[in-house]
Amino acid sequence: MPMLSRLTLGTAVVDGGPQADGELTVRELVDLRLQAELVILSACRSGLAAPLTGPRAPELRRTGLVEGFLLAGARNV
Repeated sequence: MPMLSRLTLGTAVVDGGPQADGELTVRELVDLRLQAELVILSACRSGLAAPLTGPRAPELRRTGLVEGFLLAGARNV
């Protein structure tokens, strides 16, 4: 389930309370507008979500971290 992929970043504290859960999910990522020339993902199997083919491909979109960064505006991942 590539759409459930996430990056664990940590939590932000503003005025004594957490403002984020510290995880950047693919769903959150595609809503960002990045201006990055290069994003590097360095983890085991971080880019292995192969695209689906066949009649059910459109309904079973396999968007993982690589595709998420590209959709968010990164030029290269």
